[in-house]
Amino acid sequence: MTLMKKNPESQLETDPGSTATLAVWRLLGLAAKAGAVASGNQAIRQSLVRQQARLVLLAPDAAENTRQKMVRMCQNQKVTVLEFGSMAEISRWTGHESRAAAAILDPGFAGRLQQLISLVDSPAQDGRPFAE
Repeated sequence: MTLMKKNPESQLETDPGSTATLAVWRLLGLAAKAGAVASGNQAIRQSLVRQQARLVLLAPDAAENTRQKMVRMCQNQKVTVLEFGSMAEISRWTGHESRAAAAILDPGFAGRLQQLISLVDSPAQDGRPFAE
């Protein structure tokens, strides 16, 4: 399980209009419309237990307790967690209110999202585990 944290100084991260960032959100929206996303704690937990989740996106502004539980669940199931965006963005692009995380169920969507997020990440930060 890998948890990568966004570099707060990254200009691309804070610029919602950047090409790579917008591509991440659009792909997440497409995956949600295709039924390849589970959002909300209970749905994500079920997808992890059923070994359907391929990737979990976690908002850095989520409550600390929520973040710790999500990371622990993903570690137990050996699912990669990427810290990206915000609760507002994850909520908007998944079509639900108050979502701190989204589990990507399709391996194709998950792989492409990881590629796109790595383009947004700072090279110095890419692949470093998140310090809890």
